[in-house]
Amino acid sequence: MSVFSRASRFDIRRSVMTGVAVVGLAVTLASCSSGSSSQSGNAKTDLAQGISESKAANYSQAEHLFGAVINNAASTNVEKALAFYNLGVIHQTTGPLRTTLIDYLNAVHYAPKFTPALFNLAIAETRVNSNAALNDYNKILVIKPGDTNSLFNSGLILYAQGRHTEGVTRIKQAISQEPALAARVPTSVKLG
Repeated sequence: MSVFSRASRFDIRRSVMTGVAVVGLAVTLASCSSGSSSQSGNAKTDLAQGISESKAANYSQAEHLFGAVINNAASTNVEKALAFYNLGVIHQTTGPLRTTLIDYLNAVHYAPKFTPALFNLAIAETRVNSNAALNDYNKILVIKPGDTNSLFNSGLILYAQGRHTEGVTRIKQAISQEPALAARVPTSVKLG
């Protein structure tokens, strides 16, 4: 049983969710090039246009374009993952949490090592299931050992779960890589 009050758990969750900028729509289309075929030119165009529409807050049009990529039989798995990821970014801003989670889960289904999707999934899951979020951060750390934001966020979750030693170790490792993170440690977390 954790010694934290509800308020301090909330502070830790808020730090995880708001402290790290959500990896946004800036995923480059260059990542589509691996495994692409010449048939998927429309998917690349739709992705590019969808990202432009998202940046302009034309979410309905962006959703339509990303849906076209997902439903295009010629789209590669990477293109479908990028479409679902970008839908997740839109829904993380505008839609229900359930839709956001489904979008990111689909992105990871099509590209299991797509760390921006795993990261955003973990941020969203922190609100409803910290164990699932921790699992996603651990997956990122397998793919990108020492990832600063994953270390920090997973450390906060571990600490909130009462696994203080593991949590403090990860938080300190993240701070050693990026000292500015020290200012984001909630006051309820004692680094000792």
